[in-house]
Amino acid sequence: MVIYTIFRIGSISDYLVRYVLLNFICFFGIIILLAYNVLNFQKELYNIVITSTGMLLIAIVCIVLARTKVPQIIPSLLIMIFYFFLCVWLTYIKQVLGLNFLFIYVYPLLAIILLGLQYGVILSSILILSIILIMLIPGLSHYYYHVESIIRIFVTYIMVFFVMIVIEFTRKTKDKLIEKQRCELQNYNKNLIQMVKERTQDILNLQDALLKTMAELVEFRDDVTGGHIERTYRGTSILLNEIEKDGFYEEEIKNWNKDLLLQSCQLHDIGKISINDSILKKPTELNKEEFEEMKKHTVIGEQIIDKIEELAKKSDFLKYARIFAASHHEKWDGSGYPQGLKGNEIPLLGRIMAIADVYDALTSVRPYKNAFSHEKAVEIIIEQKGTQFDPKLVEKFIKVADQFRK
Repeated sequence: MVIYTIFRIGSISDYLVRYVLLNFICFFGIIILLAYNVLNFQKELYNIVITSTGMLLIAIVCIVLARTKVPQIIPSLLIMIFYFFLCVWLTYIKQVLGLNFLFIYVYPLLAIILLGLQYGVILSSILILSIILIMLIPGLSHYYYHVESIIRIFVTYIMVFFVMIVIEFTRKTKDKLIEKQRCELQNYNKNLIQMVKERTQDILNLQDALLKTMAELVEFRDDVTGGHIERTYRGTSILLNEIEKDGFYEEEIKNWNKDLLLQSCQLHDIGKISINDSILKKPTELNKEEFEEMKKHTVIGEQIIDKIEELAKKSDFLKYARIFAASHHEKWDGSGYPQGLKGNEIPLLGRIMAIADVYDALTSVRPYKNAFSHEKAVEIIIEQKGTQFDPKLVEKFIKVADQFRK
């Protein structure tokens, strides 16, 4: 039982069964058979020599198969057949009431370990019936056993046999319980993952709804730019997809979280919330002083996001939002605001938003101008290539300009 328990310990069991137990049985049987072959050959008992030689070949084949990639049930079955005939042979040629009968008692243990409960029980039952038959019928064995001895051997074997069945049945029941618990745990984990995904999606949906509401509040005050947030969102997404597809600025964008980035771009004009209505809703073009005041919406937007960050932990979302708010009016030649950044000093997000923002401004109605056509807006953006806009991004814009029209 102790040995049996050892053979059932995880990977140790696989190793012992495959490399130790199988080989031990085969090598031990080979040694016995070789010794008997030598003795029987000397005694000119050639029929026994031929029989044992066949069993010897089975043992050798088992050793070879045990070291190959064939299913281990094959060498295991051959080994137990070999061992079966070994036990029958020992019963036939020799007194087995002593230590030699240990081979027979060990058979159920090995058969159930190597072949499983079903085949182990079948072979073990056939073995004991074969041995009893040999012992009962005069002339089949060199020894004729008394009925008492047969009953004692049978009862001992049956006890060992049933103990092994109980152990194996208990193990299988335990394995089924463990498998059931594993499946339940797996299902629970799947459900938990799904619940987390759903909760995360709920939070993202809520966050997106709050963002849209904040952006719409700004638009509500600046009522001449209705739909501006949604259109710049789509324009930024179009340009970003084209940049990714062509591999432009690959090193810079490879670590971006696109979903958070596109959500955060809706806050690029959040600073307008603090601009006076007299300026924000002026029906005519702004004068110099008013324009200077309007420019402050970029700085104010950055400050609002910084204030949010003080109340919450840092996040990529707030980082992206700050860049959009602070840099979408910077120009490639350094003439933009609020910092007058030039060229690649301007964050890439700001350069992308600049094109989407200006395109929408050109194609939208203002109190002081009519909306330009799509073609005219594209022409103006191309003219500003290298002065107001990043030349590379303008090239990308030209390729996807029809998507902006839609």
